[in-house]
Amino acid sequence: RIEETLPKYKLVASHTGRRTFATLYILRGGKIEILSKLLGHSDIAVTQKYFKDTPEVIAALSKNYI
Repeated sequence: RIEETLPKYKLVASHTGRRTFATLYILRGGKIEILSKLLGHSDIAVTQKYFKDTPEVIAALSKNYI
């Protein structure tokens, strides 16, 4: 077994960045329709897979539509 120490940026894929962006965008009050366009998705159902339905995310999404 070979152990190697690498900086975090070498271990994280670009897809992780997309998911993080999507979650933070929703948590900061962004609308899912706009997020879908920013990510290049034609269907909102695909965009919804980018973040988990945690209580914080559900609260942030519901604020946008009240």
